[in-house]
Amino acid sequence: MIRTLSLTDIIPLANMPGNDWAINPSMAPIGGQKCLFSPASFFWDRFRFRRKSGAWVSLDKGRINGLISARACSGPTAWMIDHMITVSSEQNPCSDLLEAAAIHAGRHEAQRLLLNIPNDWHCERMVRS
Repeated sequence: MIRTLSLTDIIPLANMPGNDWAINPSMAPIGGQKCLFSPASFFWDRFRFRRKSGAWVSLDKGRINGLISARACSGPTAWMIDHMITVSSEQNPCSDLLEAAAIHAGRHEAQRLLLNIPNDWHCERMVRS
């Protein structure tokens, strides 16, 4: 089940493990390793871009197993996925989360949805679907 992020999700997100697949590659650690999800930077981004952004969580049996957030960038016609986190590899909620972000961006007159990921992270197949 996909739903918008709410205040009740703050505590579960503070302890959420996982890689942030959409983090800006320039912020990646040396060696091109994946960036771990940082709740502090996520909540700071939500606070700064609250009027021009949206965030959604994927729930499985009441537990959060995925998170995505998107925001407007360079005008209203382009939106960017700025955080995309998945917890379990068994049930990958990324396609549903990306769809929720695309629908929200489309309702705000976006024509493009951007996701910036390094080539060596091998999640291209997941994102294209």
